[in-house]
Amino acid sequence: MKAMFGMLDLRAGSVLLDGEDITTLQPQHRVQRAVWFKSTDAKCIHVEMTVEENLVVG
Repeated sequence: MKAMFGMLDLRAGSVLLDGEDITTLQPQHRVQRAVWFKSTDAKCIHVEMTVEENLVVG
């Protein structure tokens, strides 16, 4: 999640959101894309849970 939102510097690789490379986007633009992506998805991310816990909950 931190890499997706630009809070973690990447050493290698890329960040994809719904197949789109967002690696070079500024953090505020990444958040805008993620909010739009999330609004089109019925699932919810629980911020108080770990990534693994969110994946289990689905």
